[in-house]
Parts: sequence; C-alpha cells; structure tokens
Amino acid sequence: ECILDTDISVALRHGYRWIRAFDRIPLDPDAGAKLRPGATYLVTGGLGGLGFVLARHLAQSAQANLILVGRTPLAFEPAEKPSRVHDLKRRRLEELRSSGTQVDYYAADVTDLDQIEKVIRQAEKDHGAIRGVIHAAGIPGGGVIQQRDLQDCARVLDPKVLGTLVLEKVFQSRKLDFLLLCSSTSALL
Repeated sequence: ECILDTDISVALRHGYRWIRAFDRIPLDPDAGAKLRPGATYLVTGGLGGLGFVLARHLAQSAQANLILVGRTPLAFEPAEKPSRVHDLKRRRLEELRSSGTQVDYYAADVTDLDQIEKVIRQAEKDHGAIRGVIHAAGIPGGGVIQQRDLQDCARVLDPKVLGTLVLEKVFQSRKLDFLLLCSSTSALL
C-alpha cells in the first residue's frame, strides 16, 4: 500500500515528475527480537522524549535493568538551582525507578569512545551482559538547514552519526539481541 504525501511535494528532474510517497511495511510480530525478562538494556538519550518512552516500555514489559546514558549530569551542588530540564529528567528517572526496575544513569557523551567504554564496562560489571541497545540520543535540530552553520549541524548530527559509530565499535565483539537506531522525521518535514 502506497501513501502519497499529503503536501504533494513535486520535483521535476530531467523530464520526469517525482512525487514523494511512503510505503507501509507490515511487521511480523514474531520476527523481531524478544525482550528477556530481567535482562540489561542500554538506552542512550534514555531520559529524553523518545528514549524515555522506550525505557519505560522496557521497564514495564520486561522488568529490565536499564542503563541510561545522557549528556546532562543530574547531580548538582546544593547552591545551584536545577533547571526545568533537570527537574523533568529527575522526575522521569524516579518514575522508572518507582516501577521496581533497576536503573543506572550515566552522564556521558555518546560521541566519546572512552566515556562510553567506561559506562559499558561498569554496567556489565554491575548487571552482566547488555542484551540490547536503543540509540535515541540526539539534539532537536529545528530550523531550515540552509540557515545553519557547520557548528549547528555538527551539534545535531554528531550524537546520531558519531554516536552510532561509537556504539558499533563498543559492541562489535559483544552479542546483542537487538540494536535499535532512532531517527527523526524532521529531514522529511
């Protein structure tokens, strides 16, 4: 089944008229990796929007041990006033922990191989083998790419692209049940 773009974007190239369309691909529910109850899963960007939803699903459906990685350190000095982002992330962390799930949070840069290797070593020491990885880390881009400078583009793309390469290197010799890479529709929009 083909779904045409409701905006009817049209491109004319070399005498051809191109219309953007999306194909629906039915998923076989038995074809994917099964979640292992009590297993350990890593979620980058685990307290962000999509990462948190997926982490909560792992906690509720598999009572999984969660290793969450994010850029934001959640600890702060008593003299500091936490931001709204800190408050939201701390509430999300508490929500996950209140479900009875073991949750460890690490502030680390997913593009930094040394930091991620250190997180993985500690997680495996504490919880055993990591069975699956969800890479949901990212920074919202927003805006038109033509109006962005190279630094802005790198800030948005690095967690996704370089982070994926770091995860590939760290997990290349480990056996995972699955690796889920999350993306955005903003490029289409």
